[in-house]
Amino acid sequence: LGVFRGEEEAVEERFVKGGLPASGLVVGINPGSTGGRAKRWLPERFAEAADRLCRTIRESRGQQVSVVIVGGKEEEPLGREIAARLSSRSMGLSGATTIRELMAALKRCEVLLTNDSGPMHVANALQVPVVSIFGSTDWRKTAPFGNPDGLVRQPVDCAPRMLLECPIDHR
Repeated sequence: LGVFRGEEEAVEERFVKGGLPASGLVVGINPGSTGGRAKRWLPERFAEAADRLCRTIRESRGQQVSVVIVGGKEEEPLGREIAARLSSRSMGLSGATTIRELMAALKRCEVLLTNDSGPMHVANALQVPVVSIFGSTDWRKTAPFGNPDGLVRQPVDCAPRMLLECPIDHR
């Protein structure tokens, strides 16, 4: 699994046109997931985690860090909500990429913060460090293949289930 150099260059150009610095580091966020909202971490938590991560990277490496938000067309409002909460520079690509463009964007990321989702597996296959957030789904069955870089989960009474809506309001 890989991307072509031309695809990488096209994504880099798109980042620059979107206001991201050409030489800066990128943190990816994938806040959506198919199979219902029960699998989704809350937008304010994504924003807080991304800002903390950007700050930590900026302080340790002394480089600019931006956030790229990816997802499907139906997740555009979710991406906009998270972007509005970020203090870090960001760009939304939800609903605006082909699969190949998504792959090139993910490959450009230093790390991807994501729910249990398809892009989680794509980033993992591209050897991008992934921090996967699991709630109601069974992390033992759907975690990234191999040695996941980071798997975050809170054991809850309702897990593992494949519910569309969270019966306890994500408490």
